[in-house]
Amino acid sequence: MRILAESGDLQDRKTNLMAVGIFEQNPKVGRSISGLDPKIGNIVADALATRDFSGSLNQVQLFYSHGEITPKRVLMVGLGKKSELELDSVRQAAGRVALTVKNLSVREFSSSLLGEGSSHSPDVLAQTMVEGTMLALYGFQKFKNKPSDHISSIEKLTIMVRKKSLLTRARKGALDGKHIAEAVCLSRDLANTPGNRMTPTRLAEECRKLSRLHRLNLKVLGNNQLIKFGMGGILGVARGSSESPKLIILEYRGASESSCPPIALVGKGITFDAGGISLKPSGKMEEMKFDKSGAASVIAATMAAATLKLKVNLVCIVPATENLPGGSAQKPGDIIRHYGGKTSEVLNTDAEGRLILGDGIAYSLEYKPQAIIDLATLTGACVVALGAVTAGLFSNHDRLVRRIEKSAKATSERVWRLPVGDEYLDLIKSEAADMRNVFSSSPGGPAGAIIAAMYLREFVGDIPWAHLDIAGTAWTKSDSIERTYIPPGATGYGVRLLIHLLKGWSVDLGDES
Repeated sequence: MRILAESGDLQDRKTNLMAVGIFEQNPKVGRSISGLDPKIGNIVADALATRDFSGSLNQVQLFYSHGEITPKRVLMVGLGKKSELELDSVRQAAGRVALTVKNLSVREFSSSLLGEGSSHSPDVLAQTMVEGTMLALYGFQKFKNKPSDHISSIEKLTIMVRKKSLLTRARKGALDGKHIAEAVCLSRDLANTPGNRMTPTRLAEECRKLSRLHRLNLKVLGNNQLIKFGMGGILGVARGSSESPKLIILEYRGASESSCPPIALVGKGITFDAGGISLKPSGKMEEMKFDKSGAASVIAATMAAATLKLKVNLVCIVPATENLPGGSAQKPGDIIRHYGGKTSEVLNTDAEGRLILGDGIAYSLEYKPQAIIDLATLTGACVVALGAVTAGLFSNHDRLVRRIEKSAKATSERVWRLPVGDEYLDLIKSEAADMRNVFSSSPGGPAGAIIAAMYLREFVGDIPWAHLDIAGTAWTKSDSIERTYIPPGATGYGVRLLIHLLKGWSVDLGDES
């Protein structure tokens, strides 16, 4: 999909469809609408006066120009009240426009810069518009013989900017938005791909392709190397599968000083999760292809960082394996030894994510990172606590939390902080090993999401660390609470949050007063 930004009069633009963003206004507004060319302004004023259109968020109204103006169609989209405009409102409105245009079978359209005239800068508005457009049009059609409803159904979007002086900034924002949206779509593709098509080996192969395309350093540790390094968490989970486990390491160096410590991004890469011996119920087990969503998002964020040439150093670590109940599968009561030496009593084999992440986080310390951020579809308890719209945030560092919360607000990828205090350590205390992976082998129990986070905290030492439990936000269904730019399936949650965080990264993570 081509994305352009130009300046000029909306009513003179040669296009099959012109989308115009309208703030919610009093129906008695005059015929001249601020910021619109006269004839388009008259059309909008008539719609407002007849109460056919109010400008409420995501409301759309289509008109045919019949030669009165150059665009053949005018599509009005509501932005809500100007004083209340948030960037996600722009993202939603752009998504609504894109879906409407797609349903009209229009392959090329233009749009005013949605939200222009608000407090948001033109580059940020353009970026957000492009994100909403491309993400709304996403469809996972890889295995269909006759793909339909695909992003390629719309070939070109031209964003029209009123002031020529703002055009350069708008073009930069649109390009950034395209790169970020492509990264989110990559994350969705990886997560949506079923277990037979995305094994640990194939995930490593995909990372190899990406590393060549974006000039990233890649290292993949196979079974023999994992044994050599003593990564008992990954190896233990992998025992029930015939597929070889992998530890995938991607490195990106964008900081001006190559010696600058990297930020470690660690993602849970369970390519399919049946629960192991602690077998899951069969209902909805097909959704367990999404258990690699954390891995998908950190891989995609690393790729986007390289594309955007962000001034940071990154190491992306993905422990990847299946969790199946084969004849050699790990058994409840087994004791494993993690990379670095910590031992763990495995009471429930379906609490496997923390086992592989323990090895991944411990290995990340070899890079002496300035911070560690892990993403994982880790616990059903987090879904119970926060539902499908907010991820659980756990951390040992207040300033890192504030940075993540700022990025979460800016991207509308919501987080809510939950505690990781020493008072919870008794919940993972084991009589037979250094710790245990769950409070009880029985389902449920107290503080399930916190217990998982406490387990991970044991591997980070004094390094600033944040854990995002994305079990509720990583995928959605048609009957879920959805935004226009999030179709059913994998959401790509975390990619936009991480990119926003990394864009504004400062090396100094010292405590604030």
